[in-house]
Amino acid sequence: MKNRVNFQLPRALCLLLSVVVAQAALGGCAKVQQTGDPNSGTGGGAGGIGGPRGTVGGGDTSPGVGMCVGPCTDFPATPVIDPSAPATAPSMFSGTPPSSGGPCIVEPQDDTLFPNNWLRPRVHFTGAGSGKLVKITMAAPNQTNVLTAYTTSDTWIMPKEVWSSLRYHQISDYVTVTVWVQGGGASNVKFRTAPVGAGGNLIFWAANPATVDLDPHVCWPPNTIDKCATGSRLRGFSVGDETTIPVLEIPQVKQGSRTDAGNPAPVICVGCHTGMPDSGFVTFVDHYPWRAGTASVQGGTSTGAVYTTQTPGGLAALQIPGWGPFTYNKMFWAPGMRIGVAGLGLATPTTIDYSDGPDKNKTPNLAWINLEATNPGTVMGNWTTPSYTPGAGIMSGNGVGIITRTGDSAGAAFPTWSHDGKTILYASTIGGKSARLDSGKTDLYTVPFNNGLGGTATPLPGASTTDYEEYYPAYSPDDTLVAFTRVKMGEVMYSNPNAEIVVLPVGQTTALPLKANNPPACTGKTSPGVNNHWPKWSPSLPAGGAEGRYYWIIFSSNRAGYAPVKSQYGAMRSVEISQLYMAPVIMSETQVPISYPAIYLWNQPTDTVNTTPAWETFTIPPIQ
Repeated sequence: MKNRVNFQLPRALCLLLSVVVAQAALGGCAKVQQTGDPNSGTGGGAGGIGGPRGTVGGGDTSPGVGMCVGPCTDFPATPVIDPSAPATAPSMFSGTPPSSGGPCIVEPQDDTLFPNNWLRPRVHFTGAGSGKLVKITMAAPNQTNVLTAYTTSDTWIMPKEVWSSLRYHQISDYVTVTVWVQGGGASNVKFRTAPVGAGGNLIFWAANPATVDLDPHVCWPPNTIDKCATGSRLRGFSVGDETTIPVLEIPQVKQGSRTDAGNPAPVICVGCHTGMPDSGFVTFVDHYPWRAGTASVQGGTSTGAVYTTQTPGGLAALQIPGWGPFTYNKMFWAPGMRIGVAGLGLATPTTIDYSDGPDKNKTPNLAWINLEATNPGTVMGNWTTPSYTPGAGIMSGNGVGIITRTGDSAGAAFPTWSHDGKTILYASTIGGKSARLDSGKTDLYTVPFNNGLGGTATPLPGASTTDYEEYYPAYSPDDTLVAFTRVKMGEVMYSNPNAEIVVLPVGQTTALPLKANNPPACTGKTSPGVNNHWPKWSPSLPAGGAEGRYYWIIFSSNRAGYAPVKSQYGAMRSVEISQLYMAPVIMSETQVPISYPAIYLWNQPTDTVNTTPAWETFTIPPIQ
């Protein structure tokens, strides 16, 4: 059997231990009180931290301070001198800084907009020279003082006590950040805050790039799982947390999987994950041949446990080969009806197929699954065929069913379910690899869910063009916007450096490429070219402001500039380090999306490939 890899796609992601293209990235929330060093564990690296860590986090959007009347005093009058800088640093700068020759300010990116409960702003720059003394200032028209800091690091984080009040005061007035290198030039950028916060929390796949090309057969019986055990994990955090924690390790998964030949085997990949309506669980897709499973991410002794009421019929459906990532809806989540929808490479659910045919299926099905199926399926040697009746819907008690897509003869992959429960939006493709994507005409289509019976499939205007391949769709929490990834027609979709993220208002026909696709110009990196992929929306929709309604998107990109890591296996290829970014989108009263540059998540680990984020209302352990 062939081992398939596709680190960027969740599925492909699950190929954590197989091949990855060198260009690609491998590839009610709980409020959290925080203490300790923001750079301990998996934070954003070395550098000045700008003061002690505080207690803001976990999606708290209620102001801790009132709006200031007249000039605000959020910025201290006295300089902040980082321990790396000499006590005499203020005397080493005088006059006006040269307006040219300054460093490249990478964070914050110019003109960006922070949720008011996000990570405090971090100043990160390149081109200053190693160990050079730097003066950082922050000034705003509504602030009495100018914040001044001195450091010899290329990274400095705003003091927590400053951010705790500033975040509510910079809705209209921009903060101008200036970075001045001693004996050199200065550069500046500006940012401001939104009148609202972002809700929910996030779980993302953190893959070890050194394990790319590891043959998964070495982790199947009679061998041990040891080499695959640390290849990747799921990490999580709440909005505002200044670090992340593991929420699911591969050895913690209680549900078993099967080899390509159908024999019992441990799960060796959890990267292709999706949140479930019961917020303490995820569904994931294992390594080739793409069998699925469920696991708890709630922490403690329950971590890795199978979904509470999953039946043998549900397990039989999960363990057929060829699944893609799942999507769920609370309207179809009740006792006896735990319904998910996904692409399925296995052409006929009751056909035993030990070949790699399901993986090579260019036109996978769109299928539903019932985790609490009452019909158990049929045991046939080392294969249990799930209960399935052609044309039957979710009321049948079956474990799996095929959703009819009249008018669309192509395959279906990467579905997303509208929040009203009526519509499935999916990538209609002739370029499938099982329920993953390779190359071939791919557009976004919608089809009624109709209790699993489907109906007429319709191209989504603005996302079914002849110029692009459109894929990885995601509905906004109010179903009025669709975010998706696209590349030029005919290009490979998986792990493509040319991938960009666009937003389309439902009912309109023009998709807007996000400003967040573009790295700062001074970095020399451009989009297309940095593999922006896998957009997911914040699950909450705060009240709108004067500018419109605020939405937040998380995505993965290869722009960070961390050195590629060489795999220890196979071709020993160099693997790019993907990192997570967040981007604001405002829907104006004229129904025109307004996008802003991206914000880097400096709380994430920098030595793993971080991608396929899920932004939900997960129940995960608090960060201590």
